[in-house]
Amino acid sequence: MSNATEEREVLHQLIDSLRPEDVPTAHRVLEALHTSGDPLLTALRNAPFDDERETAEEHDAVGESNRELDEGEGVPHEEAMRRFRVK
Repeated sequence: MSNATEEREVLHQLIDSLRPEDVPTAHRVLEALHTSGDPLLTALRNAPFDDERETAEEHDAVGESNRELDEGEGVPHEEAMRRFRVK
């Protein structure tokens, strides 16, 4: 048995011996370890906060899109997926 296999067995034993109230914490810790190796998640987590002010053009575009949604001119999700050929 390899060292990694032995360590996994010890982890399983530790998990099995947890008090029920500690299971959610252990789950969060293991999930964090699992996702920490994903380069996209790491990049998103480390991305700087966008502190630029909204331009007048952006503000107007958001207002226009909200108006369209309020007036029922939006494209339903299923239609957008079909248009972009996304399954």
